Amino acid sequence: MSEQTISEQLFERLCKENNIQLSRIEASIIPGKKEPDYEIETSLGKVLVEVKQFDPNPEELKLQKQLEDRGWTDVFGGEPGAKVRLKIQSAGKQLKSRGADSVPSMVVLYNNVPISRRGTDPYEIKTAMYGMEKIDLSIASDISTGTSVKERGFGPKRKMTPSSNTSISAVAALYSGLDQQLFMYIFHNIYAAMPLNIHSFQGEKIKHYAIADKVLGQFQKWQEIGG
Repeated sequence: MSEQTISEQLFERLCKENNIQLSRIEASIIPGKKEPDYEIETSLGKVLVEVKQFDPNPEELKLQKQLEDRGWTDVFGGEPGAKVRLKIQSAGKQLKSRGADSVPSMVVLYNNVPISRRGTDPYEIKTAMYGMEKIDLSIASDISTGTSVKERGFGPKRKMTPSSNTSISAVAALYSGLDQQLFMYIFHNIYAAMPLNIHSFQGEKIKHYAIADKVLGQFQKWQEIGG
């Protein structure tokens, strides 16, 4: 078995602290086949879990050194949700190979990049799952009257659709606070073939969220469920 990542160690600790029973899935002996990391046993049945970790790339390492050396960094950013989409794509294949179409499954993300929260920010996860946010404008025939907002909603680059990644029931973000306490936000996939029951993962520092219903002219936000 390969050496555990920080994210796997922390996820196991979170489960232990919240009395969640889990077992490690052994690596497949079939060349090229990748298995998910864990199988969770609950009173409601089995849940498959794949843990993904964001490690610093060369640019982020450079920025971290700038912060340590001079107390500030060059400007940096990136496309919202881009890093998350890659993790969802990779995890989806692993979960599906284990039968995630017939049991609930979850991707757990952990950010091991001190300089940034990219990847586990709820907005990043929302845009990765459901698309980049966009504003549709209405242009008046008389240009002097200007433009007005016609609609706000999700646009391109979404990973969750009625026919894509339906084997993933939820995407979760695992956080470690300054006091070393662990907490996790679970964001449910409305298109999941096997939805995750919120009672499968319960704990003082575990929260569940679903995307709010569409309201004309407004962006959809995460809303807590079962709280």
